[in-house]
Amino acid sequence: SEFEGEKLACDEDTAEELHRRGCEFEGMAQQVILKCYKEFERKEWTMVLTSQRKSVNNMTIIDLAQNINATCFLAEAAIQSHMNRIWMGEIHHTTPFWAILI
Repeated sequence: SEFEGEKLACDEDTAEELHRRGCEFEGMAQQVILKCYKEFERKEWTMVLTSQRKSVNNMTIIDLAQNINATCFLAEAAIQSHMNRIWMGEIHHTTPFWAILI
């Protein structure tokens, strides 16, 4: 029917808009984490990465990025540095951020 066609077009427009905004947000998040990585001590930007946020069900920024498949964000140097520390056994992925600061 004509109504279903209009609804489908609206859904496609909404999906495109959400995708565009998601890409824009991911780009901004990359800029912020890169700035933190370049300008702050490791313990400070690590705290940003590992702090759990109540607003997103106690997930960390890395958890959230993994859940939404934000591959460009996950490829950032700060994230990779943190992941390398986990991989090399320096820290465990469940280690609370306050323990990393010590």
